[in-house]
Amino acid sequence: MFGWVEDMQARFNVNNLVSEDGNRDEIEFARFQYLLKSLEIDPAIAEAIVDWMDTDGVVTGSNGAEDLYYMSLDRPYLAANRLIIDKRELLQVKGMDQTIWNMLESYISALPETTQVNINTAKPEVIAAAIYNPETRKEFIQEAQDFSESVMTKPFTTMEELNEALSEIPELTVESLAINSRYFRAHTQMMFGNVEHRMSTLYLRNGSQARIIDQNRTLF
Repeated sequence: MFGWVEDMQARFNVNNLVSEDGNRDEIEFARFQYLLKSLEIDPAIAEAIVDWMDTDGVVTGSNGAEDLYYMSLDRPYLAANRLIIDKRELLQVKGMDQTIWNMLESYISALPETTQVNINTAKPEVIAAAIYNPETRKEFIQEAQDFSESVMTKPFTTMEELNEALSEIPELTVESLAINSRYFRAHTQMMFGNVEHRMSTLYLRNGSQARIIDQNRTLF
């Protein structure tokens, strides 16, 4: 038996794309498109992902897709029109295929509420997307790389430290960043006879307590 734990706030939370009123969050949308570009993925797929979640039934841009598109498929189904529960749902979204999924999967999460990115654990591509300024189109690629390297030896321990570091960089704000996380996914694998059991559990940590948000099991 062995296992490992992943910090889900080290990733871009795709549910940030839609605000509480069910409409697209323009800032998060721009930042997600920025992440896609940095991974050499066509950013237009973000339109279809938003349509999968939003509640308006209106196709976003030229690459979006609502129920009319999905019902025209050989095996028809409806758009979810809600937050994503399992990020593997994205494999049902227009434009998503296994190749794109493999490129994107390790950079995203699907958490049940709006979350910030943990600068102490995120990859530089995720940090760069989180601090991208869509109003000025200001990029912070080198700064993100520097942060990612520096926290490996000296992580931020207080928001005051983070604010002080960011204050030296014009046009960069802290609202999308955090120094700790509440959501973690634990993975375990074990063998019973010739059967491999895999379990993945999403936990929400609240102080010293943790509760299970979702859990799935697979047999091989």
